[in-house]
Amino acid sequence: MPSAKGLVPECHPRFIGTFWGAVSTAFCAEIVESADAYIFAGPIFNDYSSVGYSLLLKKDKAIVVQPDRVVIANGPAFGCILMKDFLKALSKRLRCNTTAYENYHRIFVPEGQPLRADPIYRKCCLVHGSKPCIGQ
Repeated sequence: MPSAKGLVPECHPRFIGTFWGAVSTAFCAEIVESADAYIFAGPIFNDYSSVGYSLLLKKDKAIVVQPDRVVIANGPAFGCILMKDFLKALSKRLRCNTTAYENYHRIFVPEGQPLRADPIYRKCCLVHGSKPCIGQ
C-alpha cells in the first residue's frame, strides 16, 4: 500500500510492486487479490490509500495488525497485543511459500522486452509433456 512504499526497497529481489487498488504496479494487484489471506501491518484504510475504496480485497481473508491490537477477518479484535510481539510470534510459525512470487514471474513481462512466443511454447511443452500444436 502507498503509505508503506518505503518499507521494502524496490531493488529487493522479492519486490513485485506497490499494491494500490486500481493503480497498482502491473500484475501486483492480481497477485495480492488472489492470495489465500492478507496480513496488513499498520494499514491506513481511507479514501486516498484505497483509491476511492476500490480495493478488491475480501475482509474475511484479512488479518489487520495495529500497533496495539489484532483484528481477525470480520470477527474478533484482540486488544493489548503489541504489533512487534504479534509479528515476532507469527514469524516463528510461518513456512516459506514462494507460490505468489513464482506466479508473478510467470505473468510479468519486464518493461521494454517484447512478448515472445518461444518461452510460452517451452512452458507448454513442459506442462503437456510433448510438443503442442499451435495454430494461427
